[in-house]
Amino acid sequence: MNTAKRLFGTLHLWCGVAFGIPAAILGVTGIWLMVVHPLPLVVEQEPVTSGVDALIAIAQGAAPEGAVPQQYAAPAKAGEPITVRFAPPRGIEGPRGGIPIQVDPTTGKVIPQDTTPRSPVERIMHDLHGSLMIGGREGRQVVGWAGIVMGVLGFSGLIIWLPRKGQWKRAFLISTSGSTRKILHDLHGAAGIWGLIVFMVVTITGVLIVYPIGGRPAGPPGMQRGGEQGEQAAGIEQLQVDAAIALVRAEHPDIVVRNVALPRTTADTYRLNLGLRGEDRNDLPSVATVDSGVTRIVDFRSPDQLSSNEKIAQWARALHMGRGGGWTWWWLVTVSGVLPVIFCVSGIWMWLLKRRNKSAVRAQASESPVAAE
Repeated sequence: MNTAKRLFGTLHLWCGVAFGIPAAILGVTGIWLMVVHPLPLVVEQEPVTSGVDALIAIAQGAAPEGAVPQQYAAPAKAGEPITVRFAPPRGIEGPRGGIPIQVDPTTGKVIPQDTTPRSPVERIMHDLHGSLMIGGREGRQVVGWAGIVMGVLGFSGLIIWLPRKGQWKRAFLISTSGSTRKILHDLHGAAGIWGLIVFMVVTITGVLIVYPIGGRPAGPPGMQRGGEQGEQAAGIEQLQVDAAIALVRAEHPDIVVRNVALPRTTADTYRLNLGLRGEDRNDLPSVATVDSGVTRIVDFRSPDQLSSNEKIAQWARALHMGRGGGWTWWWLVTVSGVLPVIFCVSGIWMWLLKRRNKSAVRAQASESPVAAE
């Protein structure tokens, strides 16, 4: 066991040194995003019930030439804008998730990017949490690997923490006496064991968001659908989002539209993410698929009919965002953002103290022969 602890200790140390600061950044930005998006988000009345095609056309007029609409996102509540995401024109690299254009559904005016409801601080926090401000897909990949390393830190930390017989009670507490390194050691271990379950759930779900089981689903659901990037929709003269929504609503009158993945070719489909009035907008959605000609509902699945991979993906996102467990889970996830900061500060501090002590011992050893003479 001692050998295993030493091996895991070395792994824990260097993973922490390499990814401690990125992990702390993810923790702080996660807290900020949780606070600005509190629970609950219950939709009693859908803010936009018609005129979606016209709003998409307005957004298209403000998008770069050649950009193709991929997704319509309905506002969460009255007073918020609709968002249309576009695939950038062929050969042009756009932002992760597409080019967002927001339109005020009341006035029909495009909202300039610098005056959208998301403040500059929120954009920075969101970009730090999602990509550490690293452009392109590389940033997302770095965050995914940071999550994997955080999982390794959690597991290795548990192995290192396991106390000897008769020391279990003390292992859960923080000593207020002794050396600075001893206090930091107790803080590091106690914070880790008390917050381990929530920390690991948030970490694992974060990794699953970046690397979904079965690969990236065909959408947000629906952001990467038929056709090449920037390819114009083949054979689709005009989108019929209003008609697709009306077709589904005729059979399911209580639905609330969350977003619609748009067809890019005649062989593609409309994919509608739907909720119900009175339920949390972040609960698992029902998914309706409508053919591009809007003649029939190809498929309709309630949350209990989603595939296992879809359920895992949806639950991973919900749990990571503090959803699905009421205010208790929201608070636990929010507070867990402090843990990486505690681990980073206490871990690096202990490492520096250890290095200083080793340097002092070596210096004393080198001076001993001189003193003896």
